Amino acid sequence: MVNFYFVVRSIISCEHVEQAGKKLERMCVILQTEIKDQRLKEQLREIAKFVHGLPLKFSLAGFFDINKRLIPSLLNGLTSYMIILIQFKVQEQCQK
Repeated sequence: MVNFYFVVRSIISCEHVEQAGKKLERMCVILQTEIKDQRLKEQLREIAKFVHGLPLKFSLAGFFDINKRLIPSLLNGLTSYMIILIQFKVQEQCQK
């Protein structure tokens, strides 16, 4: 159960990193319109461009993204395996 907690926390952390990157990009664009210093505007533009080019999605070897939509799938698989194990255990008990 502790391992499952750490897996879920890791998934949520990946989601937070993705959201923080998007927020940083939006904030840089907003600040560009409010700041008058050209040098600072250029730096904000560079940061926004850099963040936009980053792959802010975590994936498992490119097979699927690691984000909060993965948690229900993980629970579904875990529940299915638990039901199968329980059925084998019940069948084993009945044969004794």
